[in-house]
Amino acid sequence: MARDTRWCRSTQARVEGGRRGRGDRRGGAIGLGGRAARGALLPVLVLVLVGCGDASRPSGPPPSLASGEAIPVVEARGPAFEWASGSVASARHTVVASRVLATIEDVRVRAGAEVARGDLLVVLDARDLAARVEEAGQAHAAAKAQRTLAEREDERQMRLLAEGVGTVQERDRAAAALRVARAEVARTEQAIEAARIARSHAEIRSPVSGRVVDRLAEPGDTATPGKPLLRLYDPSVLRVEAPVRESLAVKLHLGQALPVEVESLDLRVEGEVDEIVPFAEAGARTLLVKVRLPADERLYAGLFARVAIPAGERTRVLIPASAVVREGQLEQVWMAEGSGAAELRAITTGERQADGRIEVLSGLRAGERIRVPEAGAGAGAAEGSGDGDAAAQEATSGAAIGGRTGGGDAAEARWREQGAAAIAALKRGLMGELSRAIAAGGAVEAIEVCRVRAPQIARAVETPAVRVGRTSHRLRNAANAAPVWVAPLLDDWVAGRRTNEPAVVALGDGRGGYVEPLFTGEMCLACHGESIAPDVAARIRALYPEDRAVGFRVGALRGLAWAEIGAAASP
Repeated sequence: MARDTRWCRSTQARVEGGRRGRGDRRGGAIGLGGRAARGALLPVLVLVLVGCGDASRPSGPPPSLASGEAIPVVEARGPAFEWASGSVASARHTVVASRVLATIEDVRVRAGAEVARGDLLVVLDARDLAARVEEAGQAHAAAKAQRTLAEREDERQMRLLAEGVGTVQERDRAAAALRVARAEVARTEQAIEAARIARSHAEIRSPVSGRVVDRLAEPGDTATPGKPLLRLYDPSVLRVEAPVRESLAVKLHLGQALPVEVESLDLRVEGEVDEIVPFAEAGARTLLVKVRLPADERLYAGLFARVAIPAGERTRVLIPASAVVREGQLEQVWMAEGSGAAELRAITTGERQADGRIEVLSGLRAGERIRVPEAGAGAGAAEGSGDGDAAAQEATSGAAIGGRTGGGDAAEARWREQGAAAIAALKRGLMGELSRAIAAGGAVEAIEVCRVRAPQIARAVETPAVRVGRTSHRLRNAANAAPVWVAPLLDDWVAGRRTNEPAVVALGDGRGGYVEPLFTGEMCLACHGESIAPDVAARIRALYPEDRAVGFRVGALRGLAWAEIGAAASP
């Protein structure tokens, strides 16, 4: 009996989800739509009403929403930005090396240590150098004794010549010997100074103030001239170095202010363009742009950062961020109709604006009206209703789009053609970048391609009418989470309920979706396989601490590539 009750509640929730989706055809919600769907739902609705008899479940929105403010969805035109991913780096790097050959006795600093100019960093074995100082001193003493003897001989020859006993030749010889002796004294003085300077090199001090980033030697190692022992950088002159599409980079100028985000610190600052490297990477068609950051003790070299690059203007659909009801990856809003009734509609959101509003990428149009729940009402509406609401949301977001719904053969053909072309361009660009990266630097370079270049390639493929992306049931990057309409399809593929053929679905309001499965190839195993090299695994852990995208075998489902196609242009 308990099982029957659970089935009835789940079925009722799915029916309600389908009814909501069908009523949302005007605003772009995902729905069954059509007379055939209504006819198919009628017997099920009768069965639910007769068999379940769940009178405790309220109809319509929760009571707290009745007093929520109904506001219109608005459009706003403003500047558009393209995010370029890069790393924080210092404008000044210093490599500390020895100038003499000696054994290292002690290294006084560790990686991450702050040092000031003149601080002692490394101590070398100075016994050989001290012996050279002593040797030079003894040579200098011998030279001075020889000089004294030469001076006396010179004086004696001058006296003998004056008395007419000596010869001019003997006088000249004595004078020359004196000059040689004096030169030898000067040379040995310089030798002593050189030995003392060499002795001072046994204590290596910091040439600048900064932070130690690498410790490359340990006590007992042999220091050789020019071999790096430590690497320092100046934390007071940090900047973000990011590759920027050449079409956007050429429009930047030195000193231009650009927004910068450092996600790991939840930090958003304004930087200035410090340098634009006048060289475009042939394969990527990007220029390296360096943006100086303001001083902040939380920043250090190597952090991941993003720079907002101006990319013209575009129109955005905006709503208050407080109007969005979230449950997991599902985003919804309460719609307000003219009668005062309200219903949930699935949406996809974009960037949050500084004024507290959030951009809506799909699911709403300007002029429609939504309700903003009172404080705390949104979360309760989404999370406090139990299993029935979860099933209803599942029906709203995915169950109704399991097949071809209301698109028509012509629309479906257009969605399939445009989606397949966009995904083919995405895969072609990404595979080309990966092949070059693996050939140049192995799997570690491939990780950087997936992290930095993959989003750029996707943006380059996209058009105002087509959005593309990749997702997986075992994510590495949380930014690749499945959109609402893709999630149920992904579940179907994982469960084996779908073949390996692409799927086309109707999303309502003239929009469609195209999805292709992605399977694990030999190239993928270096980063996603069951046995990953230690250096590759270390890099993955550093960038993605919650990574789940490992343990795949050749031919296994790796994930999905998806394309969302907008409505066709009016004739």
